[in-house]
Amino acid sequence: KDLGFSAVEGPEAETDFYNFTALNIPSRHPARDLWSTFWLAGGENLLLRTHTTVLSAQTIERLKEEQLPAKFYAIGKVYRNETLDWKHLFEFHQVDGIVIDPDATLKNLKAYIRQFFGKMGYSQIRIRPAYFPYTEPSLEVEVFHPQKKQWVELGGAGIFRSEVVVPFLGKDIPVLAWGLGLERIISDYYHL
Repeated sequence: KDLGFSAVEGPEAETDFYNFTALNIPSRHPARDLWSTFWLAGGENLLLRTHTTVLSAQTIERLKEEQLPAKFYAIGKVYRNETLDWKHLFEFHQVDGIVIDPDATLKNLKAYIRQFFGKMGYSQIRIRPAYFPYTEPSLEVEVFHPQKKQWVELGGAGIFRSEVVVPFLGKDIPVLAWGLGLERIISDYYHL
């Protein structure tokens, strides 16, 4: 919050459109099948949200160009139809950050990532290429774990694709985005 971000919230039950379609996740993507998503009864394509990036899409949709640049964050519960084990939960929390700015660049995204993870106590941060259907370029964020003496993946990031931004804003304005699962940091804190 001290970086000038405003909080956004939304319901845990979400539509297929905002959770998948608006974020450029193809109709045959594995995340849409019953093994990854908890679909709700009722026939309206409702589901328990699988990520808080859905809140980023809804926030962009509500923006007007005169409100730019703008910065938002979301912290919320998400659900995945996963087999429960030491590193997979079916209910967990995610944090998302977005910056909507006509002048934003990949260099700015890297700076936000370093600031964000640095405020959590990680001084050594590594950013490498990745793939997410809603960002291009897409990045994985790793931090060096001082006790384990190894790099640990903590989150994803990227710049939203025009296919995500243009339908909501009417033009391709850079949207910097990053996120992580809180339980990864919490379990590390408690040495789990």
